[in-house]
Amino acid sequence: MVVEAHNLAKTFDDKKVFENVNFLVPRQQKLALVGKNGAGKTTLIKILTGQLKAEGDFKLGHQVTIGYFAQDEAHKLDENKTVFEVIDDVAVGAIRTQIRGILGSFLFGGDDIDKKVKVLSGGEKTRLALCKLLLDPVNLLILDEPTNHLDLKSKEVLKDALLKYDGTMIIVSHDRNFLHGLVKNIYEIQPTGLKHYIGDIYDFLKEKQAKSIAQFETVAKKKKVEKENDSSEKLNYKERKALDKEKRRLTNKVRRCVNEIEELEEKIKEMNDTIANLDYSDQTQADLILKNYGDLKTRLDEVVVDWENAENELGKFTE
Repeated sequence: MVVEAHNLAKTFDDKKVFENVNFLVPRQQKLALVGKNGAGKTTLIKILTGQLKAEGDFKLGHQVTIGYFAQDEAHKLDENKTVFEVIDDVAVGAIRTQIRGILGSFLFGGDDIDKKVKVLSGGEKTRLALCKLLLDPVNLLILDEPTNHLDLKSKEVLKDALLKYDGTMIIVSHDRNFLHGLVKNIYEIQPTGLKHYIGDIYDFLKEKQAKSIAQFETVAKKKKVEKENDSSEKLNYKERKALDKEKRRLTNKVRRCVNEIEELEEKIKEMNDTIANLDYSDQTQADLILKNYGDLKTRLDEVVVDWENAENELGKFTE
């Protein structure tokens, strides 16, 4: 067993977050941790990583080492180092001869490896932080929203790397497409314990009658409000009209974001050849091209975040 817990409980200021949490995580299991808003996903992760103490018994297996990716992990990189130096610092043994290839597999090609961390976009920093983490000699990965700020191609790269990872993995993510095919065990944290589901994330959402993870996380609150106020079950005409309008707005926003993401990815792909063969004899022109390239990547990061937020909000609506 890699992780073992018996009757875990956590209380903050007399408010009990959860209790009776029991679980055994075997070697090489890849699992997703889900739960309603406020159920204690982040709290449980902090307990697993030793940042918080809890009541009950908890222990890691023999020689288990943890690699933890927090949501702010990208901001912890040394901004004065180059992309190559960040990875060179953690690479050991034969891997040191493969750094360029490894960076290439994480979409850092050509002159990208010589860029300072401080000039990278948010998505590039996240990608570099994940690459660095996966080179650490750990056998338990705990990832908290690893796809934040990643574009579609970067998500595919990360997912492929995690599929090949032969250690144990615990993921918290709102991205159902990312989890699909990656995890076959879903652990739902509840106030009264931890419930284990075997199957894909779509099987879990189907059982919960939710179209997205965001909708699943908020459905309990919605039901509670409806129970406390029966009149909310029957929306008046103006409220229904407002909800329909918001749903159309989000649907259109998702469509616009997807179209813009495809356009930006195509432009960046076209510019990759230009960047690879950039003539630095005209420094002014080279700087302008690099700025335009960086602006495209920054805009891509922004649109991806807008797309994810819109999809999550849209998921709260039932058909």
